[in-house]
Amino acid sequence: MNSSPMGKSPKPAPYPSDPVQAATPAIHQVLRGAQASGSPEAIKDLVRFASSLPQTLMPEADWQCQDPGFWIDAIDNVLIIAVTDTKGTILYANSRFCDISGYTSSELVGANHRLLNSGFHGKRFFREMYATIRGGRIWRGEICNRAKDGSLYWVATTIIPRLDSGGKVCQYVACRFDITELKRAQQHLTAVANIDPLTGLLNRRAFQSELAKTVDPLAGDRQGAALVLLDLDNFKDINDIHGHDAGDELLKAVSAGIRRSVRATDITARLGGDEFAVVFTPSPSRARLEQLLASIRDAVRMPAFDSYRVSASMSMGIACLPDHGATPAELLRNADIALYNAKRLGRDRYEFFTPALLDATTRRISVQDQAREGLRDGQFCLHYQPVVSLADESLKAVEAWLRWEQPNLGLVDPNEFAEIFDDFRLATAIGDFVRESAVSQIADWTKNGVNFGRVAINTTAADFLAANYCERLAGAVISAGLTPSAISIEVSEGLFFGKQSTRVREEANRLREAGYEVVLNDFGAGYAALAHLKELSLDGIRIDSSLVRELGRNNTDQKIIRGIIEIAHSLDLDVTAEGIDTEEQLDLLRNMGCDRGQGSVFSKPLPVQDFPLFVREFALHRRRSNDSPSIRSATCRD
Repeated sequence: MNSSPMGKSPKPAPYPSDPVQAATPAIHQVLRGAQASGSPEAIKDLVRFASSLPQTLMPEADWQCQDPGFWIDAIDNVLIIAVTDTKGTILYANSRFCDISGYTSSELVGANHRLLNSGFHGKRFFREMYATIRGGRIWRGEICNRAKDGSLYWVATTIIPRLDSGGKVCQYVACRFDITELKRAQQHLTAVANIDPLTGLLNRRAFQSELAKTVDPLAGDRQGAALVLLDLDNFKDINDIHGHDAGDELLKAVSAGIRRSVRATDITARLGGDEFAVVFTPSPSRARLEQLLASIRDAVRMPAFDSYRVSASMSMGIACLPDHGATPAELLRNADIALYNAKRLGRDRYEFFTPALLDATTRRISVQDQAREGLRDGQFCLHYQPVVSLADESLKAVEAWLRWEQPNLGLVDPNEFAEIFDDFRLATAIGDFVRESAVSQIADWTKNGVNFGRVAINTTAADFLAANYCERLAGAVISAGLTPSAISIEVSEGLFFGKQSTRVREEANRLREAGYEVVLNDFGAGYAALAHLKELSLDGIRIDSSLVRELGRNNTDQKIIRGIIEIAHSLDLDVTAEGIDTEEQLDLLRNMGCDRGQGSVFSKPLPVQDFPLFVREFALHRRRSNDSPSIRSATCRD
């Protein structure tokens, strides 16, 4: 009995991790031994290299069987083996090769190996492979072949060149393992990682990878590419009204519409939520691109489902390579800027990037950054403008106006920093500041006996898109010991009749039910018609200053204002005219029966510290005289 010095039998050597690599010396030896002959019998002899594999692979193993036939059968049942000449003509194929390819030996031998080409690998792949083996070096890699029935299969392949006596390559022996199932598993994992499961489009990760692979080689190509970012308009409203199942169905329908509208060479993706992207490559002409975009837009407008109808629209931003950027990052940034502009201009449209948009975006971001800092540092404040009865010139209310004490520009009104309200979080924070500051000021004036009537608070889209505006306002009012009757909420035409109208109207109804006055602001600015007034639950309207400004100079505007006042009164709505700057405008509005007015004819918006003095002077002069002009001359403030 054999034993080691420790009295134990030695363990067999482990099986090599790469048997083909380990067998390479033996394969070369057999190849050289048969180099003198090219007959079929000689080719078969090459396969018998298996008889030396046991000793090559595990030279120290305690073999129980060293019958060459055993090893030939074993290798023949594991390896897929073929031998070709240098032109690729198949000289020999074992049974495993026939089984996996679906061809018989007689069909394979004499045929060129191109018979199995699947088209998966490009020319570069084969150039590199042949450069290796023609140089007498062993090549290893994974190859996708096509079987006789058209199906694809994958093999891990080692190709060993056979050298003649002069050292020149004369034949190739290819040894393969079937890895088709492994590749299918890998492809499944790749799909899970790269495909959006809802729509079947590429996800953001895969899209960024494809965009980089597509754009980089085309950076200097005249054919170029066009990147389009697409965003469903008001998708949240569809989810809120119809439910998330309807939202998912819409996303799938939109995805299908996008796929139908693009070309086979184009790349489509869902980036997340209601955001999509398309890369048109090569870039079509401007006219053709606009046709494709119109097709996408029409496809998005079409979706309808069994239990409900869904109307949708989409905004799109386009950046073209190389005019609008030479890298994926630049194209994405500029397409996003163009998309923002499409939404700003009313949605349901597409816009191309221009350098001017980049300048505007840079300014907007800078202003927003400064506003965040200003909000943190106490640079924002409220000024208050009196609202006066036109019948007796008593003080009925004050409107709170937001002001920004900008370190470099001085006191700035909202028209000069409208960009800050494009950022939802920033606009929400400023809305909270306005609401809390106004409520706090109301409490202070009430405590100190300052007459102000009501305080009108302007709102933005962010106020209503943030959750529970009515509850947040009520919480501030109750904490300050006030009642809703002290506050008027002003909602612009753009909010009542814009994209978020459903949510805004619901919240306005809740405010009225809670006891707050609700006023339609900026009436006549362009959104609403007189017929719309009966649709809304309101206490009053405020005529936009753009109409008031033309009074005395434009008879048409005078007739419009008269009609507005008459219809509003028929609906029991109070009417306030804003922007009254002249005595003539005031007299005309009073004669038309307008209830209230505000403007520089009475006072411009006042800092909070100046308002109590205005109230005292206004009341004093009103008691002393019924002459309205003298009252205004005594109280008008610059």
